[in-house]
Amino acid sequence: MMPVGCVVRALSGKEKGRLLAVVGERDGRLLIADGRHRLLIAPKGKNPRHLLDTGARLTCEELRTDRQLRRALRRIAEEQEKEGPGRV
Repeated sequence: MMPVGCVVRALSGKEKGRLLAVVGERDGRLLIADGRHRLLIAPKGKNPRHLLDTGARLTCEELRTDRQLRRALRRIAEEQEKEGPGRV
């Protein structure tokens, strides 16, 4: 299982291709949020097989509010764009 704060990319479903943060785990499913479509107070449960670990991690401070989560995910997305298409 991926730890809380892990940044993942959805491989399937409505969120396909989007960056999301792991905010918990329940019944073998990872709880994910992005601060916009999926809020921290109502995360979505997703099968871990449908998520790809990007290697990025968020701090507890970045997971405190939806606004901070959105900013952190935007920053990570921009960093990955700069690194080029070979990056996850």
